[in-house]
Amino acid sequence: MANTGVIFDGTFEGFLTIVYKRYYEKLMPREIGLAGALQQTLGTDYVNVETDENMARKVTDGINAKLGGVIFGQAYMAFVSWDPSRYIHIFNYILLCFKYGAVAAGLTHVDCVIKTLHYARNSGHELQLLRGFTRFGETESGIMYADISPKNDLLPMLADFFSERFMGAKWVLHDVGRAKAAVYDGADWIMTDAPAAAAKIDKAEKEDEYRDLWTVFYNTLAIKERTNPRQQRQMKPMFMRKYMTEHRHIDPRLNPKNAQPPAASSGGMELENLITSEDGGDA
Repeated sequence: MANTGVIFDGTFEGFLTIVYKRYYEKLMPREIGLAGALQQTLGTDYVNVETDENMARKVTDGINAKLGGVIFGQAYMAFVSWDPSRYIHIFNYILLCFKYGAVAAGLTHVDCVIKTLHYARNSGHELQLLRGFTRFGETESGIMYADISPKNDLLPMLADFFSERFMGAKWVLHDVGRAKAAVYDGADWIMTDAPAAAAKIDKAEKEDEYRDLWTVFYNTLAIKERTNPRQQRQMKPMFMRKYMTEHRHIDPRLNPKNAQPPAASSGGMELENLITSEDGGDA
């Protein structure tokens, strides 16, 4: 399937589905992008790849079992980068690592390695800054609000981070630039579109105005048409979260010198040998 362009939904699960199809359906894209955002070129056949959670899970398990969390963390942190051309470079990086093992992260003369590690470090650096410098405004009722405008798409990771530190509190973390927010009710957080009233937070100085703002967010979640649990899972699926770098120290993990060497092999590794089904047999 030469000269193929792949269009997907922009989720990490969807991206890993493309990796799966590379090995099992011989899909080898020269371009990867989002519907409506990928500029199509003459001579390229474009296919739409639907997200498959089972395929994504197998790739996740394969990467972590055979390449380690460093590679998975690099891929994920690069994926949340703002750069629209990132997908094909991360894709090629994962293929390179499957072929040569985790030491491929040290091949810093290879274009896909250079770009993927650059994306990952940039996202990781901004995440660390936002963890330390995001400021919530707290009211007498305990409702807190913070607005951010990160260059990279870091809201799910920040929501995880602050839900562990403000356990039991109610807060809203608003990504103004992407018009979405993480809303935490004291027990769990959920992603939602940011209501227009959120823009007034910088003018809100009274307790009742903060309370009204929280009510707007909370009521938004109560609208059946606005809730989308599947979208939240796709943005950051539960089975992937144990591998996410925000639960560890980011900078050391993104250093290729910390990558573990691959197991001895007589040749390139294929995904068929790396991914196993849940019952232990071949996928």
